[in-house]
Amino acid sequence: EIAAKEGFCTIFAAYGDSTRKINWVLTDYSVCNYSKRHMPLMKEALARIDLNVADSRHALDAYNEVFGVSGGLAIHNLMDIDKVKRGMAQPTDDIHGNGSLRIISVARFHPQKSIDRLLIASSRAYQHGFKHTLYLIGGGEEDAKLRKMAESESMKHVVFLGYRQNPYSDIAACDLFVLPSLYEGFATIVNESLIAGTPVLMTDVSGAKEQITAPEHGWIVENSQIGLDEGLEKALGDPMRLQAMKEKLKCYTYPNQEILKDFEQIF
Repeated sequence: EIAAKEGFCTIFAAYGDSTRKINWVLTDYSVCNYSKRHMPLMKEALARIDLNVADSRHALDAYNEVFGVSGGLAIHNLMDIDKVKRGMAQPTDDIHGNGSLRIISVARFHPQKSIDRLLIASSRAYQHGFKHTLYLIGGGEEDAKLRKMAESESMKHVVFLGYRQNPYSDIAACDLFVLPSLYEGFATIVNESLIAGTPVLMTDVSGAKEQITAPEHGWIVENSQIGLDEGLEKALGDPMRLQAMKEKLKCYTYPNQEILKDFEQIF
């Protein structure tokens, strides 16, 4: 039995009648412990689990520390590379920029994703003379709040594109992808952006150091408003470097075959 996501799925799998039980960990429990209200129950369940698998080394280490378990495997997410490339091939009429740099973020509009911090950083950079257009793709519980925030701050350079099933052509048309999250496990969208040929600026969340592993991949910044502010201005201040990074990313490859070999360790 496989608990496809840690939490109550873990408990259900732990008490099943299978001979082997695997628990999948998809977030950083050192930042957000979803099980804090029922820790004894979770620890009892984990004693019956044969293997914990996390989508990043950081997430696995954090999980082991929080629950007092050991061992486990860190296996990165597989990427549907063909899906990204097919999406890139579709035309987009929404990304313009009018000669300025184009930034994009794709996320659920949820407090975890901290899009409000990105709006603040973007507004600050724009006021400091770093002209750009910020495109936001997504929707969710904070949609109204974020739109109101952009309106009240007179952020005329911010464009809400709403939810779309294929964001990849839009990502490919931009100069920089920004992930401002408070916490993650392994943010798949980061590698999807690299496959699409767009460098990434991301906060120092779980998985970041396992994803941004070459200079052309982008930047990891302190997970704070100041870190995001300063990092965004640094990136926007060097458009020639952004262009060179996009050129190098044409050779980017994601190691699906190596990851598949890691999966073989499970069974």
